[in-house]
Formats: sequence, structure tokens, C-alpha cells
Amino acid sequence: MSAALRAVPTLPSSLTKRTLSRGNKKRHHRLRAVAGDFPTPDLDQPGNANYQEAKALSARIAANASGVREPQRVVVVGGGLAGLSFAIALANEVAGLEITVLEAHPFRSGTPNPLDTRASALNLHSVAQLDRWGVWPALLDFAGSIEEIHVSHRGHFGSTLMTASDLGAPALGYVLENHELGRALLARTKELGIQIRAPLRCSNLLVDGAGPGVESEEGEQLRADLVLLAAG
Repeated sequence: MSAALRAVPTLPSSLTKRTLSRGNKKRHHRLRAVAGDFPTPDLDQPGNANYQEAKALSARIAANASGVREPQRVVVVGGGLAGLSFAIALANEVAGLEITVLEAHPFRSGTPNPLDTRASALNLHSVAQLDRWGVWPALLDFAGSIEEIHVSHRGHFGSTLMTASDLGAPALGYVLENHELGRALLARTKELGIQIRAPLRCSNLLVDGAGPGVESEEGEQLRADLVLLAAG
């Protein structure tokens, strides 16, 4: 059996909060989580072909795992937020890797276009990971804290308000402009000795007896033990 969570509104109490909306007072009750059980699906039943295929694939991977050697050369295709994060995570977790990041476009520098200042909201787990990787200290001065999160469904009953003080934390998360996050990730890759090749546009994925790799539009072949695609 597996546990499921459902939200149940708590009836008016000392925890009830009042907010003003269109000149009228509305009650917003905090929610409490109630655990329930639901049956785990039987993977051997007809109609569960996808589950059965995944189960068989997992078994084959586990059976062959003992003969797989650790990768020494890794190529990451894509130098955006995901690709740079992949490279930094690998460099931090596995010593001795030779990591190369390939990006089709040159990395921009200077002030971004004011019409393209997209941002990302980072939860506390993401912030903790960035801190482990040595990236977060460079972002502190640019991060805006999220101190409250209001959860509701328009036209439906019930809502809740989560605050950082409920967790005893300075914030529930942070908001960063993407160009600041990208700048810090790129700087960290260079500190870790990760090779960056940009601009370099890949045209073909190589899968043959020589091992995995990629081929550039100019015909250059780059081989590796592991190729990660993070090209969006």
C-alpha cells in the first residue's frame, strides 16, 4: 500500500485568517494534510504493458551493471542552465572526470536586453544544491527572497498561506534573473576546469563501435564515455 495526501480545510479557529477582497471580508482557512492509503497497481495484470516493459528494462540494467565501467570523459551538449548545472554536478560528485560542454551560440556578456530579463524561482532544495556546488555565494546579492506563498484555486473552496516564519527559515525560496544564474554557473564551470566550447553547433549523434559521441557541423567528431543532451 502507498500513502496519499489530500488537503482538508480546517474549520474556523484561532488559526483562521481574514483578508480583504473587493471591500468584503473573506475567510481563508489553513489546510491540514491527511494521510490515506490507495492500492499499488499490480504490474503483472493485462493492460500494464508500459509498467512491465519498464520493469524488464530495469532488470536488464541491474544484471549488466557489474560490467559497466565508470565514465571518464563526458560531453554535455547544451550550455544553458540545465547543461551547465549537469556539468557542475558531475564535477562535484565524481573526481577525475574530463567534462566538455558544447554550446551552439557564443555566451553573452554585459547588460542583458531589458525586454528579456526572464527569471527563475528556486525552492530551498535548489538553493541548497547550488550552495553545495559553490555557486550560491555569488548569487546572494542578486536573489529576491520569497517570504509568503498563497495557494488557492479560483472559484473553488479553500486556500492556504505559507510563510517563511512557519518553517523558521529566512525564506521559502528565491527569485533570480536567468542571466545572473547563468553567469554564476558559467564562472563556476571555469573554476572547476570544465572545458567550454562555444560556439560549436552539433549536427549528429554518434553511436557506433568507437563509442558514443557527437559530430559538429564542420565534421569534427568528439568522442566520450557518456554524452548528455541538454539542448532544450
